[in-house]
Amino acid sequence: GAVDYDGRIWIYRELYDKQLHVPTVADLIAMEEERANEIIDYRVGDTAIWNKLGSTGPSIGEEFMNNGIVWDKADKDRVNGWNQFHMRLMVPENGQKPMLMISTACENFIREIQEVLQSKTNPEDLGQGQSDHTLDNARYIFQSRPLVPDVKDDSPAYMKRLKKPKGSWMSW
Repeated sequence: GAVDYDGRIWIYRELYDKQLHVPTVADLIAMEEERANEIIDYRVGDTAIWNKLGSTGPSIGEEFMNNGIVWDKADKDRVNGWNQFHMRLMVPENGQKPMLMISTACENFIREIQEVLQSKTNPEDLGQGQSDHTLDNARYIFQSRPLVPDVKDDSPAYMKRLKKPKGSWMSW
């Protein structure tokens, strides 16, 4: 996916094959980025790719790094991730495009979004055991570039909290 200057995410291409080994996937990613003349600022990957495989050897994430593809670790908070997903799917009242645009070339994403079912036990999550790999990937992207809802609270209590934060803070 890509992010435009408005913060809109465009999902325009997918690589979906569970049978390929990491060096092959890394080569395919690099070749497609070169073919499209793309410069990728960052990639977000499932944290599971950093789990060690067996008792020795590199993780999948390390294998990707050894093949020139570097991933940032995804924020896997499911509830907030699906909330971001829903926010991006909403059509703005001002007539602008939604904050998520999907290419028709992303057949697996389109299939999954049509087939996925809500969890029976947690209405803010998806049910388990479904094909949702591309949706998880999109959720990771959304969590790395979250939308912040507009706050329309001009009550005196809210405005007071905005004017004087308690303590000092810094974020890295």
